[in-house]
Amino acid sequence: FDQCCYNKCSICDGNQLQDFEQQIDLGGEAISCMQLHTVRTNDIAAGSNICQSMQSQFSPTCCYDAPAVPCALCAEGAIRKEVEVDFGGDTESCNQIANFLANRASNGTEECSIAKVELMQHCCFDKCRLCKDNEQIDWDG
Repeated sequence: FDQCCYNKCSICDGNQLQDFEQQIDLGGEAISCMQLHTVRTNDIAAGSNICQSMQSQFSPTCCYDAPAVPCALCAEGAIRKEVEVDFGGDTESCNQIANFLANRASNGTEECSIAKVELMQHCCFDKCRLCKDNEQIDWDG
């Protein structure tokens, strides 16, 4: 087993998350980070010179650290999921934006605060409450 098998190269550090959407240039060919993570590292052993080179070259683009306290675009997850708005020069659904912010931005950062100011009115709604605070619904009543 030790002579035929190896640990596959991973572009990201152990605690980092993989960004599958970004594009990189690999030997003159534009590919997605998903292709890099899933196909292009198949025959490369972890710890090898090639792996280390790829990690230093591509991890800044293809990997990121999850925020300690994720940015919540809408309170209590009250997102108008299908509504589309302009975000970063592209048209995205509010659900995609909320997921992006939760995965990429920390609560309280400038990026999170700006997104809330610009998008809350379009993407968020107030959930209906049947009971006051500290009360519960009596379903048998």
